[in-house]
Amino acid sequence: MQLLPLLAFGQVASAFYDDGVKLFAQKDYNGALERFTKAIAADPNSFEAYNFRGIIKSELADYAGAMVEFDKAIAINPKAYSAYANRGHVKILMNDFKGAVADCDLSLAIDSGYEIAYAARGGAKDGLGDFAGALKDFNKAINISPTDFNAFNGRGNVENALKDYTDAIADFNKAIEINPQYAEAYANRGASKKSINDNDGAIADYNKAILINPKVAAIYMNRGVTKGMLGDNTGAMTDYDQAIAIDPKSAHAYENRGALKFRLNDVSGATADVKEALALNPQFAEAYYDRGEIKNVTNDPQGAIADLTTAISLKPDFANAYHDRGCIKQRLQDFNGAIADLSQAIAINPDFDMAYANRGITKMASQDLYGAVDDYAKAIALAPEKPTPYYYRGFINMNMGYPALALPDFDRVIKLLPNAADSYCCRGECKNMTHDYNGALADLNQAIQLNSKFAQAYSYRAQAKYFLNDKTGACADWQKAIDFGDARAAGDMNKFCK
Repeated sequence: MQLLPLLAFGQVASAFYDDGVKLFAQKDYNGALERFTKAIAADPNSFEAYNFRGIIKSELADYAGAMVEFDKAIAINPKAYSAYANRGHVKILMNDFKGAVADCDLSLAIDSGYEIAYAARGGAKDGLGDFAGALKDFNKAINISPTDFNAFNGRGNVENALKDYTDAIADFNKAIEINPQYAEAYANRGASKKSINDNDGAIADYNKAILINPKVAAIYMNRGVTKGMLGDNTGAMTDYDQAIAIDPKSAHAYENRGALKFRLNDVSGATADVKEALALNPQFAEAYYDRGEIKNVTNDPQGAIADLTTAISLKPDFANAYHDRGCIKQRLQDFNGAIADLSQAIAINPDFDMAYANRGITKMASQDLYGAVDDYAKAIALAPEKPTPYYYRGFINMNMGYPALALPDFDRVIKLLPNAADSYCCRGECKNMTHDYNGALADLNQAIQLNSKFAQAYSYRAQAKYFLNDKTGACADWQKAIDFGDARAAGDMNKFCK
């Protein structure tokens, strides 16, 4: 939000003050600060000069210094409504949202038509999660001043939070129309576009924001996230590096870079970045999640569970953390704990297809086969392009003696994964079960072509050959199955090859 100086209580005659205003308009903040300091030396009661110094210090990210200046302006003139609103804005930047609301209330008590205070209070309410109150304040600011681009931008941010991306983009468009050099609105519109999967449009907006203001770390970071989603890992890494170069204390930039390094199998680099993120922000749930993922792949499942538990304690609606903790518990054969975690992930995100799929796997391992089939059906409904649920549902139906139900699932897996030897093997066995021995033979030949040491496929192919009256070929296949580790094939060998 752009802060506005208070000039309504009279102009300061000092030439220093006038020079400061000119330099401020030219964004020569250091020069302006020097002039306002001299103006205060000439007139210690110039609350306007203190107000300007506070604005400049806010622009320079010296928030503590800005607070001192606004406090002084208010002490000199308790009716300085602009100074209250400006102090409120700085409190937003310091995450003191309640304090910001209180200051804006004071500003509006003095001047109930001051749109800057409404816009600032809207931003503070947004920070508090009072979206209805925030929208009301931004609407009021826009009604008073239809060209207040900050208010349009703020309202767009609230709409983003409410997932009303169409209205958010419309508000960001309006902010940009009023102020074509408004980098923040381009960046926020980019975030909206990313949320509706218009990643190319998002990157175009981030590019424009960076062109206008190349010194905002968060924009590089967000562009990096979007590039990563598009598979441009090199571009993403470059953006994270730049974000860190601009703001070496950005925990989010380190966390994002660490997560990317983890995906690129740079475990040591990921570990270092996540460690730095946690050093900068020990309450960073996503960084604990990342560290848990690292511990999981480095054979420390208990350490991974501990970090994921911390992530959940910091962010109770962290569906991915519940999911991943559940998967680790599943691997440790804590099936009840796994099902509880995966169920919680689904409660938080009912469209979480992988949580349904993995809960199905867990139920299958704990012999709740019908429950597993139900979960696979839900996973398939949510993500019909993913092969794993089809495979396991088919596998259960095959083993429960329902080959006709299993065959369409294996057909689907093979269509999605033409080189899936396991699926050819299972489909071949289903065809054996339905007496389609020639079809079984074709599938099992394909399974063995894909995996020449596939013991189960040799055993199933032996059955097909036997029922096709190729006893010699069947016995040879049972021997192959035995050689490759299928001990059960020995029984068939003894029974049918004597």
